[in-house]
Amino acid sequence: MGLSTEDMKRKYWPEITDLDIARKVALQGVWAALFVAGVTALFATLAILGHPVAGVDALAFVEVVIFGVLAIGIWRMSRVAALLALILFVLEKIWAFQDGQRPAGVIVAIVIIFGFLNAVRATFRYRQLLKSVQSVAGPDPISPR
Repeated sequence: MGLSTEDMKRKYWPEITDLDIARKVALQGVWAALFVAGVTALFATLAILGHPVAGVDALAFVEVVIFGVLAIGIWRMSRVAALLALILFVLEKIWAFQDGQRPAGVIVAIVIIFGFLNAVRATFRYRQLLKSVQSVAGPDPISPR
């Protein structure tokens, strides 16, 4: 018994109707960024130990830091971080393909791209919803604005 198209849409491309759902959907991007950072760290460590994988060298630790920072940014609902994560990952895959490398794990790459796309959707929708909530509730009297 498989999932219907509607069930799959709700699970993998959910409608973002409130702030909590936006946060949950954005977590897909957090996990995607952490996965990229983790796998890259593993490959860079193997390269240092003399067992390079997929042309990755120790310089890849820079990418580990970048995707780690982007994961934190997405977790904090940053639209910029979500967009940068998506753009950097896609550019990296295009560059690997043009460099003659076969993109390893095409299905994994597609899943990661979907995670980043959902993070972009969620962070932008979160800001829209936050604005509408604030306009209805009025300014926070405690906030130093």
